[in-house]
This record gives sequence, C-alpha cells and structure tokens, in this order.
Amino acid sequence: MQVSQMIYPNQEGKCINKNYNWMLEPQQPYLGDKQIIFITDSRAISYAESFMSYIKGFELAQIIGQPTAGTNGDVNMFNL
Repeated sequence: MQVSQMIYPNQEGKCINKNYNWMLEPQQPYLGDKQIIFITDSRAISYAESFMSYIKGFELAQIIGQPTAGTNGDVNMFNL
C-alpha cells in the first residue's frame, strides 16, 4: 500500500509516496464445510475494504449487499 504525502503547500509540485506493508504470511483458511457470507455496503472504508478485496479475490465467501465506498487507504474524517 502506498500513501502519498504532499510536501509543498496547496498540493503543488511533487509528492512523496511512502510504502506500507502488512508483512503477513498467507495461510490456508479453515472454513470446513461452513457457508460463509459477508454483508457490506458503502460504509466499508479503508481496512474493511482491504479485507473485502481479499474475500472477493480469493473467493473465500459469498458477498452480499451494496458496493463499498471505493476508498481503500487511509481515512481523513471531517465534519461539514
């Protein structure tokens, strides 16, 4: 995962991309004969979205609901 960091005011010029790795070793999941279902919607952001992408990519379970927020990465919350 890369996170961009702006180094100039007003987001002008170059930015630095920092690399972050989870350093996790893949393991064979134990699901046995269980049917696994994940329910998601647009409130899934950041870590939840990364988690759902693994579920979908490795076809580990059925996913039902609505699309996720489409914002995989760090979250910057603010109130309007």
